[in-house]
Amino acid sequence: MPSFSIVIETSNLRLARVGRLRRALASIAEQELSPHEAEQVVLLEDGGLPDDLLAELGDTHRWLTTRRIPTGLGYGDQKAISTALPHADVVATGGDG
Repeated sequence: MPSFSIVIETSNLRLARVGRLRRALASIAEQELSPHEAEQVVLLEDGGLPDDLLAELGDTHRWLTTRRIPTGLGYGDQKAISTALPHADVVATGGDG
């Protein structure tokens, strides 16, 4: 089986959409192919989410790593980071929209 990584972008995520992020992480956790088998599961975060929320998500999903990125990056810059960051055969990316 090829190695895989998952990168989730949260730039410009409004707090009103935190429920969607929680559901996305819960869905990843429930997949037949466990996130524990991933090379990385990374949450790209631009400072828009409270530190206590990030700590909670990390405690709930031990396989999740948060990586801070600069605030205000455009869509193309976020995608460039998403695909360049992981070292895996397959990279799945997703955002908040």
